[in-house]
Amino acid sequence: MEQFEPEMVATSEERLEKKIERVEDVERKLSILDTLEMSERKKRKLLRDLKYAPFSERLNKAVIVNSKFEEEDADPDQK
Repeated sequence: MEQFEPEMVATSEERLEKKIERVEDVERKLSILDTLEMSERKKRKLLRDLKYAPFSERLNKAVIVNSKFEEEDADPDQK
């Protein structure tokens, strides 16, 4: 495929960068999930989503809610 459409195929450096970004994203989401207080059942579901469906709506809601809460705590005077 690279022979006919070289722009369509990512270089090995680009693939490595994307892999590193995905790993960092998973680690960040895992740390957020660890800090949330929730039932073990819900936490297991979210961890399963993180592994098998990293873009699921349920996981995104949990991560976004926590990140918005952290932003509000960091800058209470800024609006």
